[in-house]
Amino acid sequence: MTKSARLLTLLCLLPALASAQLKQPANFPVVKVGQTEFSRGKVDSMVVQLIQQQFRGQKAPQGAEQQMRALVVENLVAGELVRQEVAALKISPRKSGVDSLEKLMREQVTASLPDKDFKGYLKKMGYTEATFHKKIEEQVASEQLVEQVAPFPPDPTEAEVKKFFDENPGKFPNNDSVAGFAIVLKVKPGEKKEVVEEKTKLLEGLASQVRIGKADFRQLAASYSDDPQARKTGGLVEPFVPKSKGSVWAKEIGKIKVGQITGVFRDKDQLVLFALAARNDGKYESFRDQIAVHLMQVREVERTRKLVSWLQGLQAKYGVKYFDKAYEPSAENLGASLGKKK
Repeated sequence: MTKSARLLTLLCLLPALASAQLKQPANFPVVKVGQTEFSRGKVDSMVVQLIQQQFRGQKAPQGAEQQMRALVVENLVAGELVRQEVAALKISPRKSGVDSLEKLMREQVTASLPDKDFKGYLKKMGYTEATFHKKIEEQVASEQLVEQVAPFPPDPTEAEVKKFFDENPGKFPNNDSVAGFAIVLKVKPGEKKEVVEEKTKLLEGLASQVRIGKADFRQLAASYSDDPQARKTGGLVEPFVPKSKGSVWAKEIGKIKVGQITGVFRDKDQLVLFALAARNDGKYESFRDQIAVHLMQVREVERTRKLVSWLQGLQAKYGVKYFDKAYEPSAENLGASLGKKK
């Protein structure tokens, strides 16, 4: 599950409770699913939390709030439609799934609290241990129903990947260029050897996190790289011929295969860590991972289409009414929030 999807799940499980009986403007409903209403205040508070999480206190770019609002509403509407269908079908959640998700949510919430007081947080949010557990059960049962309707597709087999390569020779360039992602730390003139060594160790640690699957290289690049564009691009380096950047680049890239990371190397006034995403040499081995990702994306698109069609049927069954156009998402995006594989 992506960070945004995980946070949305958390926010949906632990909403703030309205305290005033006389509705204020912020608590006017913006969307109604069946008999369940979602207020402007609830949606906006979730948007604020998502923006804070995504941009870490930095000013959000233009249009970000609108995109987050659409994402929140899509999740709320889709989740509520599924919840109501779960109740109608009387689906019981798997105990193992409930235990796993409850443990995850407790850990995530507790880690985000300054005082680490999870019980105190539940009380503040208007929940008891029992009602929190009930929300977890509803979430797991909803996931079970979604997987029944549109099972996650299997990974492409080696034979399927090879077949695509053989049948589409024109899609795979044969030249000396490569592409990938880089994390760059600048070395200032006269910087002490100890400081350079510390920066090298930092990059080595980041590479280790990626290699063992604990971190995504692009996210690390966005957070740590001194390249001013890395926050937007994830450290993307457009196709280039290695020797055009110098012998050190050619040497280090020549040591690795597609999908691997170089060791830390120095190029003039910077330390570099490079993840090789593509090697355009026309060989199957160099394009295998790209083809597998492409085939998986095609299958995920088909799964999302199936979910959208199903959710449209649930909308007709239970009814969805929007009271504010600014909070109304596009119909084709409604299933995207349910299409994330964990």
